[in-house]
Amino acid sequence: MKNIVRELKKGNTKEELVVTKVEPSITREQLQEVNTLLGSHTTKFDSSVSGRSTNIRLAANKTSDVLLMPGESFSYNEHTGMRTTANGYKNAPVIVQGVVQEGVGGGVCQVSSTLYNAALYSGVSFVELKNHSIPSTYVSKGRDATVTDSGIDFVFKNTLEHPIYIKNYVSGNTVTCQIYGSSKDKQNIQISTSVDGVSEAPIKKVEDPTILKGEKKQLEKGRNGYTVSTYRIYKDGNGNVIKKEKVATSYYPKKQGVIAVGTMEKTEEKPPTETPKPPVTTPPVTIPPQPETPNPPAEVPPAENTPQPNQE
Repeated sequence: MKNIVRELKKGNTKEELVVTKVEPSITREQLQEVNTLLGSHTTKFDSSVSGRSTNIRLAANKTSDVLLMPGESFSYNEHTGMRTTANGYKNAPVIVQGVVQEGVGGGVCQVSSTLYNAALYSGVSFVELKNHSIPSTYVSKGRDATVTDSGIDFVFKNTLEHPIYIKNYVSGNTVTCQIYGSSKDKQNIQISTSVDGVSEAPIKKVEDPTILKGEKKQLEKGRNGYTVSTYRIYKDGNGNVIKKEKVATSYYPKKQGVIAVGTMEKTEEKPPTETPKPPVTTPPVTIPPQPETPNPPAEVPPAENTPQPNQE
């Protein structure tokens, strides 16, 4: 443009323009190959928890409508950005070192875990993947993907031969993640998990003098530890297994439980001592003298064989 202005000032009205042709990195033909659903997964959440619902919707929107060309990688943290209030995230329950507490961005891991399951079915490869320290309620063990602002990311790579397209949406109390791609890359994939080991939660007992001896009270609930393997199974059109691929090993550490044991001796209650009542005395009853009844005169029996006078 400066050259044109300079030549115009000189009176030259003609200038030769040099056009550089730039080829698009994505062609229409490539996009036309995105014609089928490769993988999809849906999880449920409690929509009554306002902060968590907001975070799920925000994270789902930020990681949606993403096109990945063959060889390109998807970083969950790069698309969601830092989970801060300045970026629109709200306070909600989060897991910090095996403990659930309030924090900004709670709920974004449900979106990353839902997307992880869609990616499992699509056949892409995983670059960075880590499970939670506590088994999730919205997916089974071995099928969750946690993320943090401090460095834990969920990253997968499009190792297919054609582009893939990520589409997420939230409806009511469900979040759905879908990965579209070429029907030429469509595979019959099933996901399976196996619990390889279980470590029982230890129980710590503490004495409590405020609880009766022999009684117990749970102070902290324990949690068993689990080691889980996740597999991707490829099958042909007849359902025969072509390949079984181990995708990840997830470890959920155990948590100690705490029980209070009563030490207070039980005191036997004695029945109350009754105060003796004074005896009830009945006042003497004075009987008035009764009049004497004279004895009747004695009856004189008649004399035996007394001669009677002659009445001739």
